[in-house]
Amino acid sequence: MATNEQIAETVRLLRALPPDKVEAVLHYASFLKERYGVAQGQVESPPPPEHELLGEAGATYAPRMTRRDRAILDEFAAAIRKQFSEARIWAYGSRTKGRATDESDFDMCVVVETTDDDTDEKIRQIAWEVSFEHGLVISTMIYSRKEFEEGPCSASSLVQTILKSGVPA
Repeated sequence: MATNEQIAETVRLLRALPPDKVEAVLHYASFLKERYGVAQGQVESPPPPEHELLGEAGATYAPRMTRRDRAILDEFAAAIRKQFSEARIWAYGSRTKGRATDESDFDMCVVVETTDDDTDEKIRQIAWEVSFEHGLVISTMIYSRKEFEEGPCSASSLVQTILKSGVPA
């Protein structure tokens, strides 16, 4: 159970967020409630400082992901959802496991209703823009919903890994 001081600090941090980040925070809170069954009124502890990892595998915030990487994931997801509101997005790979180096790319999986060349190009353009802004490379795997859920790739080790240990946005 959170203390009044923790709640006040959380409210202060939320009020300081730019408007475009609030939507990402609300989406993530909704995800946490659905995935982990956070009860109404139950408050989690605040995340650790930016340079620290966010916890071990299965942690509430993300398995061994830094706050900076979590913020980049959220920014990327918000930009994708401006064009594809139904998109499902996960980070996976070394940045979610605390094994990233300065040269590591940031692996992202994006699932949209349908894919075509135009959709792929829009998603890759967003990835490039966010990559450029943060001085890293975002690598994207793009799937249609049907491919991801029912196609041959749904049984692949990559998709199974994303579903099991990827960090959803």
